[in-house]
Formats: sequence, C-alpha cells, structure tokens
Amino acid sequence: MKKSVIKLMMISGLVLTVFGCSDDFINEAPESGFQTINQFGEIAESNPDILSGFIEGVYSNMYTTGTGGTAGHDDFGHKA
Repeated sequence: MKKSVIKLMMISGLVLTVFGCSDDFINEAPESGFQTINQFGEIAESNPDILSGFIEGVYSNMYTTGTGGTAGHDDFGHKA
C-alpha cells in the first residue's frame, strides 16, 4: 500500500513537471483594464488626450471627499 502511494505521488509529480510549464499558460496580454508603463507610451503616441484625461482623473480623486471612506484619515484620497 505504501509503495503504491509513493509511486502515485512520483507519477503525479512527473506529470505536473512535464506538462505544467506550457507556453499556452503564459498570457502576456493584460486581462484587466489596467495599462502597463509600456502601454502608456503607445497610448501617448496615438492620442495624447487620453493621458491628460488620466491625469485629470487622478487629481480629481485626490481632492474628492469620501473616496477613502468617511471615518478614516485617508478621506481625501491620499493618506493624511
């Protein structure tokens, strides 16, 4: 019984090692709405107005009350 469990664990480990690192599992495209630093350069070249809208959005959240909750010290979007 003990030898069969050890064999099963070794076979499972071997299968995971051989088939676990496939290129199909590597996805470089972001799956969320966040952009990387490299993508910001491409965005700036194609349409600079998008970056100015991004900066305006960051600044508006820094001074909007209630963005960090109403009882905390980070009520204005940044730590006080």
